[in-house]
Amino acid sequence: LPSNSVGGGGGGGGNLYLRPVFLGNLSHNCIASDVENIFQNPAPSGGMGDGEVKMPFPVDRVDMKRGYCFVFLKDPESLSEKERTENYVGEINGMNINQVSN
Repeated sequence: LPSNSVGGGGGGGGNLYLRPVFLGNLSHNCIASDVENIFQNPAPSGGMGDGEVKMPFPVDRVDMKRGYCFVFLKDPESLSEKERTENYVGEINGMNINQVSN
């Protein structure tokens, strides 16, 4: 189950900096492109039946380690884009993702 954390870079309403996203409990066969796919091709919103299609979240880089990684997303251009990204990270928190989770 990946566990994720994202923060606002120290607060402040106008701060658009995104901290790296931590993904843990990754399969040892997981590669960076598997992780990038979670953000480049996000699954539609589930559970409420609306099936809203999500726009991609641009990945700057993925630092793979054994069993975990840090995902560096490109800094958003607006506060609403930052909130959208943080909401998505919250949605995937604790999810078991095929080909990625251990």
